[in-house]
Amino acid sequence: MILLGDTLPGVLGIVVADKYILTVSDERTPLFTALTKNGARVADFGHKGHATSEFTTTSILKQYTEDGCIVANDINANKLKLIDLHKTIDEKRAVVKRTIEMPPASLESWYVDSGRQIVLQQHADNFSLHQNGKSIKDSKKLYAPHAPAFPLYQSRLCANSNGRKVALPMMYMDKINFYDFEKDHLSSVSVYDAPASKDDELHVYYCSTCTDGDKVYALYMNQSNEDSYDVPKNMEIHVLDFDGVYLGRYVVQEYIIDIDCDDESLYGLDLEGNIYKFTLPKLKG
Repeated sequence: MILLGDTLPGVLGIVVADKYILTVSDERTPLFTALTKNGARVADFGHKGHATSEFTTTSILKQYTEDGCIVANDINANKLKLIDLHKTIDEKRAVVKRTIEMPPASLESWYVDSGRQIVLQQHADNFSLHQNGKSIKDSKKLYAPHAPAFPLYQSRLCANSNGRKVALPMMYMDKINFYDFEKDHLSSVSVYDAPASKDDELHVYYCSTCTDGDKVYALYMNQSNEDSYDVPKNMEIHVLDFDGVYLGRYVVQEYIIDIDCDDESLYGLDLEGNIYKFTLPKLKG
């Protein structure tokens, strides 16, 4: 079912938060738009700048916190900004409830609670998982890529409901990494076991991920870098639990590039700014 058609040019991503869908764009101002789940536009907010309520470069994480905030990762400023969703919609401006300083080169971050955030951090010769506020010695080295490290090993981070387990679907490798903080256990799963990209011949595998706190939904593009985000095709959504157990896949005809979910449905965004709501059928093996 299509919720909103071709009226939000430049939209790069979506996040489902309470009874709303938030869209994010780097190509227009304001950066964010709030829609009801029926597609009605209720607020536009967020501007570029360096003030507390502004953003230098921003991506919305797939999160909605228990106290009613959406989490924005202001990557260039090395900050997480917790935006009070309902006050923002009421006042039609970005109301930042809290700002959290993050370590440099924090490619992806996940807010667990006020005292703990999980960070995927890029170093000169490896990527690691770091819990913000803890010693760097406690970081978990994930993989040691050959140079250049970025963007070949780019991952999409999401965590389960208590933040003890994380999943990292990889953009340029046909692989999803799973890490259990309590057991200090790292594992990898490949659904099709396709070969890794080469520096001069990139292939896009996973382009988006989301979680309901229990399962991981990873959007599988499986296109050459030249064709990706350009040549329409059916898309697959791979479903796994946080122990890396493959549960199955959904196939959708729409050429969606980003996804998020709530307890009942999954939502997808295509390149034209169309937002789709999917009632997911039975999983395929």
